[in-house]
Amino acid sequence: QSAFGNATIDVTVDENKNYSERTGVVDLSMSDKTLSLQVVQQGKYFNLPNEEPYFDSKGGTLVFTVSTNDSWNVEYENTASWLTLSAMQGKGTQDIIITAKDNPSVNDRSAVLLFNTENGCNLRIEIKQKARMLSVDSQEVLFYAKGGTSQDITITTDGAYKIDCSESWFTVQQ
Repeated sequence: QSAFGNATIDVTVDENKNYSERTGVVDLSMSDKTLSLQVVQQGKYFNLPNEEPYFDSKGGTLVFTVSTNDSWNVEYENTASWLTLSAMQGKGTQDIIITAKDNPSVNDRSAVLLFNTENGCNLRIEIKQKARMLSVDSQEVLFYAKGGTSQDITITTDGAYKIDCSESWFTVQQ
């Protein structure tokens, strides 16, 4: 392409659907002098928070940011009826509200989410939820033959529990 005199030029680039930057050069030449104009185009990006979402046993909500310049969707790798997301797809950077229901179990649980972009980037994230906690500060209470009452035994929990006695010769008061 040839030109004469003062001018302006515009550089137009096609969409970069890759996740890497690309570069090119426009050379302007006159006789034995050449000036180069670098053309740089950023690639797609797709980022999720570094820390995996974590819930205590009571559940709750948290905000999770999907940071991208691409279209994306998310799917559950395994069934997780205890977990809901405010959005399952989007375009560009978006905050998702993740809600975990109460975990009444004494077992931790987790769910795996698979985030996929339109242009082939896939990220996997595990969301964990703690189990109900129940502990007692003593494993044994020892009495002399004459009977009596123990010192206070502390029970620590974040849920409801039941007290059962295995024998009729002792009782438990709360």
